[in-house]
Amino acid sequence: GQLVYAYGNYKQVLYIGLAATIPTAILYLLLVPISGALGGAFSYLAGSLISFTFSSIVARRIGLKINWKDIGLILIISFVPAITFSSLHLNYIAGIIGTVLTSYIVFLKFNIINKSDVEDTLNVLPPGIARPTKTLVHRVAKLLNNKY
Repeated sequence: GQLVYAYGNYKQVLYIGLAATIPTAILYLLLVPISGALGGAFSYLAGSLISFTFSSIVARRIGLKINWKDIGLILIISFVPAITFSSLHLNYIAGIIGTVLTSYIVFLKFNIINKSDVEDTLNVLPPGIARPTKTLVHRVAKLLNNKY
């Protein structure tokens, strides 16, 4: 959606947004009274999937090459620890932290993310936190991957 916006294709941006919003809103109205939070989650998932499908079509039309293999690998690497921590009934805060840390370690080990990606991610933190965090992450990354 952001790339399409940057290209100035505002109609397509609108269509992508509507593809997410309209089905989600309709399904919320229908499913939340029946199923509560589960209905809300399903509504959001359905809207996201419809928007994803529409975004994929738009991406193909504007010539964006999507590396589905890498995206699939990233999803699998992220889901495995999340499902594992969930099945162990780990506290959700510890599960989130564990999932993020485990995923980033695997991403760094297999060079799925690089130094530039790490820099971009950590630059959102306040400078007093970002600098020591970057130093620590760079040291760990060099231990995990010689190409880092």
